[in-house]
Amino acid sequence: MGLLSHLLKPVYGETLTSWISRLVGAEYIDEEQINNAYASQAHHTRGDLDVLYQCDDFMRLLEPKLRDAIQNRFRLPDLPLLSFASSDVYCPRCLKEDVAAGIAPAWRISWRIQGACLCEQHESPMLLRRLDSTRFTHMNKGWIAFGDHINSPASRLSVDFAVTKARSRSEITRNRILLHLIRRVQRWKSSQVDMGLVSELSPLAGRYLMYVWLWQNVDYAGTCGFARQYFRPMRGSVITPSPRKGLGLVTLFDRVDMQHVGVAYLLLGIAYGVISQEESELIREITFSVSWIFPVNRHEVGACGRSALGREALERVREEVRDALRDRDFQLIVWAFDQ
Repeated sequence: MGLLSHLLKPVYGETLTSWISRLVGAEYIDEEQINNAYASQAHHTRGDLDVLYQCDDFMRLLEPKLRDAIQNRFRLPDLPLLSFASSDVYCPRCLKEDVAAGIAPAWRISWRIQGACLCEQHESPMLLRRLDSTRFTHMNKGWIAFGDHINSPASRLSVDFAVTKARSRSEITRNRILLHLIRRVQRWKSSQVDMGLVSELSPLAGRYLMYVWLWQNVDYAGTCGFARQYFRPMRGSVITPSPRKGLGLVTLFDRVDMQHVGVAYLLLGIAYGVISQEESELIREITFSVSWIFPVNRHEVGACGRSALGREALERVREEVRDALRDRDFQLIVWAFDQ
């Protein structure tokens, strides 16, 4: 009899390790046995246990009739993904709905996609969160995230972004407007840009353009990109070390706050006409920043991006992006660097 002889129905879009962890929690399989299987196969997956369906030795542990179903059900998309070890992005609403349905909270494949900041499973957009706790493992991550959110101030807030300086009844509606605009741009990027269907913005150029606005110094000090600055105060006159280089594309997306990614999507949508002039002016009107006025066209997006970085950091970012992209791709986004 195969290792997984008794099954729980996978949640829609669930990762392989999440499903197995729920089988362990329900005592359908032995935790020690599955941990030994993980350990023996980890080198084949380069540490990403969600792709164990690619390992013949692991698949032989399954009943033959399950192997094709496992491969099809849990296959990861051919997209840039968060690393398995740092995959700590989750949707609080999904986890709450799991618990309300009487099942252990499940981890979703869509949460591992680099640059995704909204959960697409809800009619009303939901901003993804990052785990505050570092105590999680692939076995307990769902429950840790559920408790993390329930015990955090975020679960009691009505908005995700700073909208208007004074509190009002309309702030929830305004927050929802921002989320809908972000969702529009996120979908445009995933369905158009990332598929190579937009001539003026290649997939890699699009990722690096967001990197410019989300840029962070390796020292975690000093200047950072506009999307990281908009909803928080500047450091003012605090003396900070000169920037050495950025975190790099993969590392940055493994760590960046989802609120900041949302701001980067708004900038992207404005720069490429996915968000209209009228909608851009509404974003400026309803958001509140102590340091910046939100840009409403590509010219202002470029100017704000350069001003936020400053001359020295801008040169560092330009060098990074120039080295990473082919000339054709770099020319598509050179407007973000040059006045």
